[in-house]
Amino acid sequence: AIAVCDEALGLPEPGEHDVAAAEDFFNAAIVDVLHTKATSLCEVGRSEAAADAYLEVERRFGESEKMSRRMDAAAALISRAMILDDMGGGQEALSQCNAVLDRFGAVGQAEMEEWMGFALLMKGDLLDRSDRPKEALVVLDQALRRFENSDLPKADDSVLATFAAKGALLWKLGEEDAARAAFNDALERLRGEQADGAADWRARVQLLRGSLELDCKEYESAREAASEVLAHDPDGDPQLRSRAFLLRARSALFGAPAAAESDLAAALELLPALDSLPVETFDALAEAAVELDPARVLELIEGSASAESLLPLTTALELELGRAPRVAREVEEVAKDIRRSLATARRKRGATDEENPRPEREEPS
Repeated sequence: AIAVCDEALGLPEPGEHDVAAAEDFFNAAIVDVLHTKATSLCEVGRSEAAADAYLEVERRFGESEKMSRRMDAAAALISRAMILDDMGGGQEALSQCNAVLDRFGAVGQAEMEEWMGFALLMKGDLLDRSDRPKEALVVLDQALRRFENSDLPKADDSVLATFAAKGALLWKLGEEDAARAAFNDALERLRGEQADGAADWRARVQLLRGSLELDCKEYESAREAASEVLAHDPDGDPQLRSRAFLLRARSALFGAPAAAESDLAAALELLPALDSLPVETFDALAEAAVELDPARVLELIEGSASAESLLPLTTALELELGRAPRVAREVEEVAKDIRRSLATARRKRGATDEENPRPEREEPS
């Protein structure tokens, strides 16, 4: 595929006899070929060469009089920034985002605003991962203003991702009310939306909002957010549904242990169908082991189809119960780390209980 792309790139430029439409068609084909070449290079592990292919798009068309070609150049530089970031060059990627904004940010065309908003979204993410959250927040607000000036639909991925990122950043900075407002703004944009992907975005934002409420010990609000995810799309993405069950279980641990057990069991039944375990899986099960009983959590796991994928955790729970499971040494070492985490969680729980008594538990019916 790479050789074919190089052959195509060697074709002669259109001559003076060619009409403008033919020239534009030719240039669009060159962009497609360079994009295909970059994609193929990435697939074979030649990331630096792929980044150079995207740079070639900018070299050829960055000064074009046609807005469509300049948009191609801006998009190529953003793709180049993504590759640099994947290669571990976060600062280089950040510099590339700045270059895109400096080069094309003042164009003033609505068509370009989408790409400038996306460049700002990526810049905000890079700044956040560089431990510069306040700078990132300013950049995300700039992105939202750009998106407002574009023709993007309300449920566009980039717009919703920016609202979600803003809410997460405000949460990180301890501005919980402002974070809730950002999440609610995203949910309001999604109200009544039936476009592809809208339901998944609604679930993602609700899960973020619910996780914020859980962090703030607003357990009932967290349970409500998780319940909305499960009720709104009963046949939705199993990854999102498993996360909702785990969130609802974690919030139910503090007052409604029977409900927590039920939601943990539901999540465990979904896990085998997923490509990867949700990040909340360990936290939810470890918290249950501390709040409920290690034996009960072990019983839940072993009675599900997820036992094999959670072997280090089940090993840790067996050790907690004084058993001597026969497992590989690597598994046992991870289990020991988990036991240390459980011990730390118990100490924290004791300190928290002294300062803030837990709500009264509901007895199982």
